[in-house]
Amino acid sequence: MKRLAHVENDRGSEIISIWEAAHRKRNNPRIWDGHTYYDIARLRPMSARTTGKNEITFAYKPGYGPPGHGEGSKGIAHELVQEHMCHLQDWHVTILNREIDLSFEKVEDEILYTHPETNEKIYVDCVATLKPTSPFVSVFGSEIAIEVVDKHDISLTKQQILQELGVTTFKFKVFEEWHIKTADEPFKTVDDIRVLRNRINGALEKASTLKLVYCSNAVNTAFDLMGIPKKVKATPKAVPAVPVPMPVPVTVPVRPTPPAPTVPSTAPAAARFTSAPPAVPPTPPAPPRVIQANVASGPARHRSNEKNPAGFAIAAIVFVVLGLAAAWITADTHSATWPDSLHTAFWIVIGSSVLSAISASISLSIKGTWYGIVLTILCVLYAGLFSLFAISLGFH
Repeated sequence: MKRLAHVENDRGSEIISIWEAAHRKRNNPRIWDGHTYYDIARLRPMSARTTGKNEITFAYKPGYGPPGHGEGSKGIAHELVQEHMCHLQDWHVTILNREIDLSFEKVEDEILYTHPETNEKIYVDCVATLKPTSPFVSVFGSEIAIEVVDKHDISLTKQQILQELGVTTFKFKVFEEWHIKTADEPFKTVDDIRVLRNRINGALEKASTLKLVYCSNAVNTAFDLMGIPKKVKATPKAVPAVPVPMPVPVTVPVRPTPPAPTVPSTAPAAARFTSAPPAVPPTPPAPPRVIQANVASGPARHRSNEKNPAGFAIAAIVFVVLGLAAAWITADTHSATWPDSLHTAFWIVIGSSVLSAISASISLSIKGTWYGIVLTILCVLYAGLFSLFAISLGFH
């Protein structure tokens, strides 16, 4: 099953895709219906057919297909690489970083191998038979298998069977720029295929790299015995430095500065030439800058640091006077003894002192004198009420 074919039995003839063949058959069936095509590897007769899966393909005519030809195609680039290999006689390749020249008697595509014990079958893309005079027959054997890998790799089953059969196996990796997506293949024209074919052939004729998959012999050791050197990586040439032109200095004319006017000195001539210049007194350091709060000036009631100790003194004096007055009134009115009167006055003074302390603490914590005076008067009134209460106790 192929996707490319020659339109005539000639390697120089046009190569078209199966989709182009179907297009020509629809547009001009009188010429192209039943037309015989030829495979690009060996010019074997083929015809355009539709498979059971409703897919179109080039199929070999009975008796003309290669022995054990596999089913399906692995892509346009894959077939073009196979075509070039099938026409090789001498091939300059790199194997294990050593350049060698292989000479072939023949190269065939899609060769069938069968496992002698399990009867399992595999198909190899290309099998090259070395010329008997090739020095590499003693290294690789007379036949080498070459697998063309694109987006797939060699299956483990195929590798195992080729290894058990003792077939030296290589693989050739299709370059990424050669790959054509399956969905894009139907749109490739005859010119597109010709351009890609020329690119592939040109690259393979220059040099190719084969990756060794299996060989029963020690290939590196054999190459050493044959005197085949390893490739030396080329050292990149140093790029000469491009001289950078230096900037040309530009002379700018400088305008001369006029001399400063001379001030005649009043000092004696000898002092002017022998004395040192007068010392300049050092500039005193500037006083530290003090940032002050913006406190507004005004009456004392607006100042936050002002307190009123006068309230405590006034309240204390009034409370003592009231206490003594209460004691005198008690003794005089009820003919009480002075000790009893002093006892009453003691409790009056104690109570008045408590109220005085409260008055003083409040007046000291409140801003302004007027608040302190008002609170002091209130405390005096409370002290008087307390004194009356104490005097009423004296009646009893």
